[in-house]
Amino acid sequence: MSSEDSSSSVIEYQSDPSDSINLTTVSSSIITLSSNYIPNSTSSNKEFTIERIIVKNTNNNLSSICWNLFGFPAKKSKTNHQFQPIPGFVSCESCLQTYSFQSAFGTRVLNAHSCIQKLSNDKTSSWIAGTGIQTKLETMIKCYKHIQLPGKEINSVKDLVSKWLCQDMRAFSIVEDTGLRNLLQKFIVLGKCAAYGAIDVKSVMRGADVSSKHIYKLVDDYRIKLKDILKEPYESKCICACPDTWSDPHKQISYMGISISFVDENFKYIIFDLWCEPYLQDDHTDPSIQTSGCNKDIQGLGGVALQQSTVIRWLSMIDLLQSIVRSY
Repeated sequence: MSSEDSSSSVIEYQSDPSDSINLTTVSSSIITLSSNYIPNSTSSNKEFTIERIIVKNTNNNLSSICWNLFGFPAKKSKTNHQFQPIPGFVSCESCLQTYSFQSAFGTRVLNAHSCIQKLSNDKTSSWIAGTGIQTKLETMIKCYKHIQLPGKEINSVKDLVSKWLCQDMRAFSIVEDTGLRNLLQKFIVLGKCAAYGAIDVKSVMRGADVSSKHIYKLVDDYRIKLKDILKEPYESKCICACPDTWSDPHKQISYMGISISFVDENFKYIIFDLWCEPYLQDDHTDPSIQTSGCNKDIQGLGGVALQQSTVIRWLSMIDLLQSIVRSY
């Protein structure tokens, strides 16, 4: 038990003396209480009685609302008749549901428990009711209009979110992050959009499922655009396609892919990544590059270095580029 567990008070719940309470694993992190367990003949069961209590955590430094209902389950020893907390678990006093718990991982899961959610809602309702009608509601709790925005605006936001997830290789669930939504909500309030006012960010921001599905639509749209973009430089034989490796800045995962670069008819230099996949090999040095089927012009000019001239790289990758164009 952690240091915050040392100062605690005891809250005992009633149970039938003929029943015993067993911690039955449901998943990797959630435990439920059952009373149909018959103790076996292990030494652990012989040392303790069937009496169970919940030890209340009374540490003064606790700030999370979950500790209003959660405590530490404890069992009574037959030798000294003292209740000993069961390490690594916390139980809800209301429904007796038990979770595995380590202080290093925080209380996010406990705060999501249904009893805690109900307690939080009840406290909010009581607080609002007790403040009187003279106080403005906006000063107590922020309420925003939930409106249906035009489809064009919604799709514009989904486009930006999907691009962000793909470009930065973020998890889809990040769009549901509470801190991110609070930040966006603050931006909306500060902006005071003249057309819609201070709206609820939920009216604009969609969840992980919608964002992941919307990416497929964007992929189809970009394939059509990419076909038009590549048509002229491909026919003019001025495209450079080369392998490349890089690491994303967040998870530090290495990727190997194909980069396309060319100068368009307006003399604008364009480069983008056409394809990539995780590169899990430990060795990223030159000897690890496959040399089979290499273009003879590259071999004649000094090997298989990735930083070849544009013309030489184009000569080496033209067959690959032709297959890519045919796929569109």
